[in-house]
Amino acid sequence: MAKVSRKVLLPALLSLAAFALPSPATAATVATADAAPSGAVATADAVPSGAAAPLVGNQCLATSYPSFYAASVKSCNGSSSEQRWTVSGELIRMAAHPGMCLSTNYPSFYAVSVDGCNASSAKQRWTFDGELIRMAAHPGMCLSTGYPSFLAASVSGCNASSSQQRWTGLGELISLTAY
Repeated sequence: MAKVSRKVLLPALLSLAAFALPSPATAATVATADAAPSGAVATADAVPSGAAAPLVGNQCLATSYPSFYAASVKSCNGSSSEQRWTVSGELIRMAAHPGMCLSTNYPSFYAVSVDGCNASSAKQRWTFDGELIRMAAHPGMCLSTGYPSFLAASVSGCNASSSQQRWTGLGELISLTAY
């Protein structure tokens, strides 16, 4: 655990790298938001009629910016600006601070945080693959968390069966599907 903490928590505190994600919706819904025009947000309305409604978890992607840049998961609260995200191309922006995007300094650090948006920066480009959120420049690395024992967001090797890497978007929330 201490080794994981050094790899995730300390880099988050030291690097204050950028990290921002879109609002929670099913993988298909989030993928739709990724393809949608700039500023568009995935919503439950995007689920085709007759299709299963997206699973929404109780733990949502969040950041306490501007007090703290690191990304983590917190109990979902749809009215909290800390938990609201939009997708613009491959950028995941904070809805309340659209100039701040989800980011990581991988491979130097594994931590995820928010930083000033820069569409040409590999550290801020994300793609949606089912319930996985992959780094566009390192597609073998996915948005992850150590929840429930560790709340910080990080990147780690993609594993579609890991409940700590499966995300659902609904409205402007992004939640861990299984929690």
